[in-house]
This record gives sequence, C-alpha cells and structure tokens, in this order.
Amino acid sequence: AQVGDPMGTINIAEVNRTITKVNAALADLALAKSAEVEAGADRAFSDAKGNLVRAAAIGGGLLLMMALILFALYQSIRTPLRRLTEQSRRVAEHDLPDIVYAIRNGDIDTVDEIEPIEAHTTDEIGDLVAAFNGMHRTAIDLAVEPTTSPGGIA
Repeated sequence: AQVGDPMGTINIAEVNRTITKVNAALADLALAKSAEVEAGADRAFSDAKGNLVRAAAIGGGLLLMMALILFALYQSIRTPLRRLTEQSRRVAEHDLPDIVYAIRNGDIDTVDEIEPIEAHTTDEIGDLVAAFNGMHRTAIDLAVEPTTSPGGIA
C-alpha cells in the first residue's frame, strides 16, 4: 500500500522493512555494548579480587612479621629477667643463709664469696643486676662485721 503525499508517495512496506532493519541494528548494537560493559565489569571484578588478595597477603605478612618482632622483644626481656630471678633466688635462699650460718658458727674462713649474678646487657636489666650484686655484697659485709669489729666474736 502506498499513501499519497504532496512531496511524493510513501511505500509503507518499505518503511516497515527499514524500521525492522534499524531495530535489528539497534538491538545488535545494544547486545555488543552490553557485552563490552559486561567484559569490562568482569575485568574490573577480577582486578579488584586480585588487589584484595594481594593486600590481604601483604597485610598478613606484615602481621606475621610484627608478631615475630614482638616475640623476639619479649624473649630478649624475659630471658635476662628469668636468669636474674633464678640467680637472686639462689643467693637469697641458699648462699646468704649458708654464709650467715657459717659466720655464726665461727667458720668465717670457710665462707666463700657469693658469685655475682651475670648481666649480659647494659640496659635497665643490667643496672638491676648490678643493684642486686651490690645488695648481696652489703648483706655479707653486714653479716661479717660483728665478727670482725672490736668487741665482736673472735
């Protein structure tokens, strides 16, 4: 069918075919653009997932490294303090009482000196060890003093 127009005749079947072709071309274009957008989204998701995995691995590695450093610091403080505690306990519970007992029994010549506590550091722990050693020497000097002073036990 044709419709009359002052400018000319329009073929409706031709218009319909043209509209169908344009619709098909638009649908193809929409599918192609949709596939491009989907592929871009897939790439972005994959990149984001890879970045997340890398960030988690780096973060986990840093946490592990921090834990190892903290453990090493803990051990570097704990070991000298444990040694100081053990040696101080030995002096307080055995060495000093043995020396006082020997002095009271008049065996001052058989009294051995207390072996100083060893300090392998020069930090606050080393200062603490030096203070303990000074206290031990003072305690022995105080125990020996009455036996060596005039009027003390000969």
